[in-house]
Amino acid sequence: MHDIRRTVSTASAELGLEIKDISSILAHSKKNITQKYIQLSMNYKREKLIQVQQYIDTQSNHGILMMLNEYYDGVEIIKPQPIESMKKSYREENKHWFNDS
Repeated sequence: MHDIRRTVSTASAELGLEIKDISSILAHSKKNITQKYIQLSMNYKREKLIQVQQYIDTQSNHGILMMLNEYYDGVEIIKPQPIESMKKSYREENKHWFNDS
């Protein structure tokens, strides 16, 4: 019976259901119990890590890719052109956080 509960909870989590919904499906009153049932697959974790890597690489104007390439002695890569959304400075894009007038 627990194998079925683990399978359902893991599949639900990998499909993007919220923990409160999974808890409800499994009739758990505490979320920490539900979290013990969820056993995310390596493929799921790998895919999420790739998404984080791509996000960071995009935000750094592919600086992470260039740094990794240099560190691991990769082949010569083309220097990326600035992304339109990255042309503004950090300070300009986030001026609402600064006391600039």
